[in-house]
Amino acid sequence: MALTDTAIRGTKPRQKPFKVYDRDGLFLLVNPSGSKLWRWRYRVDGKEKLMALGEYPLVGLRFSTVATTHELSVCPQDKRISRARLLCAIT
Repeated sequence: MALTDTAIRGTKPRQKPFKVYDRDGLFLLVNPSGSKLWRWRYRVDGKEKLMALGEYPLVGLRFSTVATTHELSVCPQDKRISRARLLCAIT
C-alpha cells in the first residue's frame, strides 16, 4: 500500500531507527530523534545504491514519489543517477 501524508505525520519515533516503505525502493527513515528522512534504494548493474532525497516535510511525499518515478521512467539503465540531476529533472 502506498504511503499517505496522514500516515507519515502519524508515525512516532521509536528507540531504534525504522523504515516506512512506499514503493519502487522509496522509503522514509524515522530516527529516534523524530527526524523523518526520504531515502531511495535502487540497483545499477546488480549493485545496490542509496540516495538521500531530503527531510520530511521539506521534501513532501508527492515530490519524492514524482522524483523517483520520473528517474525510473526516463533512464532506468543510467549508471550516473545523481541527486542534482534528479531534482533538476522534475522542477
